[in-house]
Amino acid sequence: MNATYTTTTARSVLTSERLVLRPVTIADATEQYVRWLNDTTVHRYSEYRFVTHTIESARAYVERVCADEHVHFFAIVTREGKRHIGNMKLGPIHPHHERASFGIMIGERDAWGRGYATEALALLEQYAFTALGLHKLTAGAVAENAGSIRLLEKRGFTREGVQREHFRDGDRFLDVVAFGKLRSDA
Repeated sequence: MNATYTTTTARSVLTSERLVLRPVTIADATEQYVRWLNDTTVHRYSEYRFVTHTIESARAYVERVCADEHVHFFAIVTREGKRHIGNMKLGPIHPHHERASFGIMIGERDAWGRGYATEALALLEQYAFTALGLHKLTAGAVAENAGSIRLLEKRGFTREGVQREHFRDGDRFLDVVAFGKLRSDA
């Protein structure tokens, strides 16, 4: 992937063929973002689904995450049309261990299935391993979340284990699959 990085005063802007990952700002805490947070389909396997979100709670969340020096919080924006379609969070970054976890949300359902998550993750990996010098990236996916598992496997992440009955979904407890990717795997 041909990626470019531009450093802003706080964070970097990552660019690929179809996407720009730019730092999330308080201006991104919009009705659109609140709609994503309250969409139970978008957040079926997320802790966000247990709370009803408002503009105020979204702003507070964005302010808190953006203030954390060990987190890089990106808006996923299409280059064509400059449409904000989701967010991606890298962190917390553990400097001593040179590792970080990440999460991705494509909030606009009409953007699902178009390869945006794959492209955004490729950008994030390249940034994490090259610009930040991380040794490892980690993620977890609920075992029945086939889309997330496909994404991680497609990007070369290795299944590292299973956290049994780790995620509650109504009256069911679901397994979470732990994934990791080393810089040497990239």
